[in-house]
Amino acid sequence: MNWAGAVYLLITVGLFAIFVAIVVWTYSGKRKKSLELPRERMLEPDEPGQSEQAAEAGEAGESAQAGEKSHKPTSP
Repeated sequence: MNWAGAVYLLITVGLFAIFVAIVVWTYSGKRKKSLELPRERMLEPDEPGQSEQAAEAGEAGESAQAGEKSHKPTSP
């Protein structure tokens, strides 16, 4: 094996080791609660009025964008 092959092998093994370390860190017992919290939040029912407020905010944003589009510069 030439030196370029050895370098590629070391880089591959190093990247694989980093990948394994990230997976182990992510799924370690200490992080279990922080990983499950977003999933639990997603399964909770929405608060009353929350979806209505989001819809109103979306409509207000759309009307503001429509107003911006109607202002076209006129040529002299």
